[in-house]
Amino acid sequence: MDGLLPPKWLQGPPFDVVAVGENSIDLLCVTSSFPAADNKQPLLQRLELPGGQATTAAVGCARLGLRSCYVGAVGDDANGARVRETLEREGVAMRVVTRPGVATRNAVVLIDAGGRRSVLSSRDRRLDIAGGEIDDAIFTSAKLVLVDGSDLQLSHRAAAAAREAGVPTMCDLDDVSPDAIKLLELIDIVIVRADFVRTATGEPSLTAGLRHLAGRSGAEVVVVTDGANGAIGWSAGRVIEVKAEPVRVVDTTGAGDAFRAGFGAAWLGAAGESLDLIEMVRFAARVAALNCRDYGAQTALPTRAEAGLAGEGWV
Repeated sequence: MDGLLPPKWLQGPPFDVVAVGENSIDLLCVTSSFPAADNKQPLLQRLELPGGQATTAAVGCARLGLRSCYVGAVGDDANGARVRETLEREGVAMRVVTRPGVATRNAVVLIDAGGRRSVLSSRDRRLDIAGGEIDDAIFTSAKLVLVDGSDLQLSHRAAAAAREAGVPTMCDLDDVSPDAIKLLELIDIVIVRADFVRTATGEPSLTAGLRHLAGRSGAEVVVVTDGANGAIGWSAGRVIEVKAEPVRVVDTTGAGDAFRAGFGAAWLGAAGESLDLIEMVRFAARVAALNCRDYGAQTALPTRAEAGLAGEGWV
């Protein structure tokens, strides 16, 4: 196991955010439109950039001024080294397991002229982390723990440890499976895409699906993101709607991860004050929109100043 903790953080309070799960090196292929079967068309750009749900959220939090830590696994290849180098450069602490002879998770991302993307990913299950490989104390050393669906056993372990210690949890789930639905019972801030809600609840209406998911999970907050249509949120029986922030979209890769980084920053910035869900979702939507300004999941993640944060304030 490799561990890196920036010296300036060796003393002081625990991390603000620990992000658990996926890292990646993405091959971005930019085309005028998504390719059709049995057809040829020009490749306009080819870029290789860091991505991954948990690592992108961790970097997003760090750029917003939070003390961020990433937990996950890489292979002993050049991509694994690049993942670690990126996190170190961004000031993100790490608890990373290295798997000899295993390829680091990677993806091919097809991007059209409108910035829409389609992802083809490859992840070796040998990257899953077993109990005892990482000290579970890391999951209780934060003010907020984010888990994704790439290694559900690890996510369950992290969320359970956080829940027992009274640390709030947030999720990033794509696939609807019994294990993913079970994980929701340990999540305080559920943030999922519209298609996840429709599949998980069977409700045609996003508002009805949102309420259904809120009751099923027991979460304090549920937010459903719906791309250019904006987002809707639920807390304490109240449903709110927020429009997407206007931006010239280059690439939507990593927008959801950026949204979670923004929401996490706003949540922690509330510091126990009454929850203003509309302002939190608006800030998260702004961070997500700004991340769509350039190619790659992490390239355009905004700094505090770019996100409109002044001094010690958040929202």
